[in-house]
Amino acid sequence: SGVELTTSQLHTLISASTQYFSKDCDGIVRASGNPLSSQSWFKLISSDDVNYSKDPRNKLASIDSCLVFADGNAAVTVMTVDLVFSYKQNLNEDRAKFSFTWSLEGEDEKKWKIIHFQRATGQPIPSEENS
Repeated sequence: SGVELTTSQLHTLISASTQYFSKDCDGIVRASGNPLSSQSWFKLISSDDVNYSKDPRNKLASIDSCLVFADGNAAVTVMTVDLVFSYKQNLNEDRAKFSFTWSLEGEDEKKWKIIHFQRATGQPIPSEENS
């Protein structure tokens, strides 16, 4: 089994990931279908209810599609991610699809920012023999 991240390490990772979210991002939909604001999402994933482990199965399994539109100022990406974590002490070993909608933002230096994302219900991570 993996080595659990310390609370400090997890908070550092979460803080770093906030740079990719638009200040206007208020569209996050969990696998349960429950929508959250970006502030509520970061509060949830940094809570004591969620514990991530350093597990070699945690990975980006594939980038399934990327569509750029609006004259190159917006994009939608779909990716498959393998995640091993516990939520309220229940172990999850999921392969899940994520869909991200991006906007190219900034006055002087344009950067891609997430304006919406959705996570599908996870399925079991396939074993190496089945992949």
